[in-house]
Order: sequence, then C-alpha cells, then structure tokens
Amino acid sequence: MADTHSSNNQQVPVLFSFSVSSRPSSVPVGSGYEVLIQKFLSIYGCQIDVHRKLVLQYFSEEWGQYIDLPKGFVVSEKCRLRLVPLQMDITTLGNLSPASTVFFCCDMQERFRPAIKYFGDIISVGQRLLQGARILGVPVVVSEQYPKGLGSTVQELDLTGAKLVFPKTKFSMVLPEVEAVLAETPGVRSVVLFGVEVSPVVSDNPNWLTGDSKRVFCLLQTHVCIQQTALDLIGRGFEVHIVADATSSRSMMDRMFALERLAHIGTIITTSEAVLLQLVADKEHPKFKEIQNIIKASAPESGLLSKPVTETDLSQSKTQLWLLLQAIESGREEAFVQHFILRLLGQIWAVSRSDGGPAPRHDHNTFLKGQPHQPCEGLIGTDPQQTRLHTGVTPIFNQMELDKYSQCSDPI
Repeated sequence: MADTHSSNNQQVPVLFSFSVSSRPSSVPVGSGYEVLIQKFLSIYGCQIDVHRKLVLQYFSEEWGQYIDLPKGFVVSEKCRLRLVPLQMDITTLGNLSPASTVFFCCDMQERFRPAIKYFGDIISVGQRLLQGARILGVPVVVSEQYPKGLGSTVQELDLTGAKLVFPKTKFSMVLPEVEAVLAETPGVRSVVLFGVEVSPVVSDNPNWLTGDSKRVFCLLQTHVCIQQTALDLIGRGFEVHIVADATSSRSMMDRMFALERLAHIGTIITTSEAVLLQLVADKEHPKFKEIQNIIKASAPESGLLSKPVTETDLSQSKTQLWLLLQAIESGREEAFVQHFILRLLGQIWAVSRSDGGPAPRHDHNTFLKGQPHQPCEGLIGTDPQQTRLHTGVTPIFNQMELDKYSQCSDPI
C-alpha cells in the first residue's frame, strides 16, 4: 500500500473512526500522515483534543486488527483508519495561555444596570479583563441580548479590538457565528466567561426596562446565559473558566447556586486577578508590568464575601439578647426561645473571641440554670472566674453594660 503511486486527483474511499464513531469519506491517492490528521480534524472537529498525544492506526488484513501507521505510509487503496488517544482522560488542571484562550463577555448592557446585583463592580472587573485581553492578544467575543430593545454594551467597557460583537436572542452565546470564530482560532481550548444572565420574565408594566408594549422581555439572571453558555462549551470539549467577580445576576441566591452547580459539572470558578496572572505566568513575561498595573489595586468583591461583623453589630446583638433574656425571666416565652438565644449567644461568642473560635458546647438546662427569677445566672456576673466555673463560659455582659441596657424602653 505504501509503495503504490497514483494521480493526486484520484480519490480513495476511507473509513475514519474516532472514539465510538465511524464516518466514511475520501482522500486523494498518496495522502500521508499530515493530510490524514487534517481530515480527522475536519470530520470530528473539537471532539479531538489536539493537545493530547494521538496515534493514527490502520486496519491490517494480514493481522486482522488495527496496527500503528508505519513510517512513510500513504493511502493507495480503500482502507480503514482510526485515531486513538495515547493518554487516558484526566481532570483538567485549568492552565491558561494566551495562545489557547478566548474571552467571552456576555450581555453587559445598559438596560440591565438597575436590575443586576453589583452591576457597577461587574463592569469594573470586566473592563480589567478586556484591557488584559488587548495587552496579551487574547481574542474577545461579545454578545448583546436583543440590542434593538435592550441597547448596546455599556460605555464603560472598551470593546476596541474585539474579534466579534454580535446580537442574540438565545440565552447561550454558542451560536454559529461564534462557533466559526472558535473554529478559525487555531489551538483554542479554554474559554474565559464573564458577564450577566438573561431569562424570560413576565411583567404587567409595559415601560419597565424595555420601553415597549411587550409583556415578555429579558432580565439579568446569573443562572441562565452564563450557565447555558458554559454547558454548551463543555459539551463541545472546551475548558470553561467562569470569572466569579465579573459575573452576576438579579438574585444573589441564583448567582451563588449557579456558580456551585457549574463547579460541580466541571467549570473552573476563578477570579479576574487569577486569570490575568495565569496568562502571563512569569514575572519575566514582556507584558507583566502592564498586567501588574491593571491589578495593582484590588478588584471590587462584587458581593461575593459576606459583610464583616463590626463592633456596632456586636453591640446590637448583645442588646437584643439581653431583652430576650428579660422576656424569658418574666415567664412569657417558650423553651424554643431559649434555644434561639443559645444560638445567638454562640454567634456573639464567636465574633467576640480574638481567635474567632466557636462557642463551647452546652444545653439550655446547663446554660440557663436557676430559679424562675434567676434564668440568667452564668450569663451575667461581676466575677468572670466564678461564672466561668458555673457555666463553662466567660460572661458576655458585665454589670456596666447591664446598667446601660436597663435604660432601654423600646422593644426590638
């Protein structure tokens, strides 16, 4: 087979097999290894991970099985070929490089500003990513959800140099024009995804958000567009990185559950700073200084972190606890309120300890020990050591605080 030579215009039928699929096609007589690999890629596309080692084999009638393609092999007659990954699938490590990465910016439009949580922060972080993409030469694809009714991308985002800015009505960004961009970008394997979500919502207000008379329109939702785009990309074999501090929704609950679900199905939840530093990878990178200037000031947290407990919060909690204890002392409340107080006290204990440790274990019989008019014994006292021995904890209140709180007359 390797020694036969024919005209390059003559086509030879070949069965191309990869994974569980087999597809008949044809190649010119005399086609060698490089032509055959390109043919496999044209047939199976992004199903083939070009970053993995692959072995090309043909079916040997002599041996009755597939064998590795011999050196110098060319197609001269009808045959069967298959492409076999040399390595087993492994969990993705999430490495990024400018040559194999594309940025997707999803639906960052002005009409969504009033509805989205932390929209200003999301814009700020998104602009960092776009600036970094221009510096590092990473292609950028930008979608706009129904721009005729919802307007264009916000002015704060500089789309200079974007490879594609396109309108859509579907939730997913993975449309034919986007797939064409991915196909013509050699070696792309990772997509960095950020932006906001849209979903159909019904409203009786004809002028809200869209300014037209339709009752069905689009709202920002973290659990729709970003999620659907990620699922479509994963299904096509791409590694998806979702920038948590540049992605948001109309509802923080939907936002957090969407990120959790996406993490479970294989997307990489990351941050803008982590993405930019992964792309430069080395302090000696010629663009490192420019990227460093972008991240010099910390990115806004965009609501991802809970609000830290302040002294004011602690003082207010103590006041509420004292008043509740007074209610118990009067006998007007049930036992479940005592349980609630213990939980509240545990929270106060944790935030008031210097090491942030948890409150000691106890039950209400031990903690609220005493006669009907002495339910707070162990919680309130002037001798911390004596009280600690009685209950196992240091008193939360001292007598000076009690004197102050006893002046409170307004119920909480």
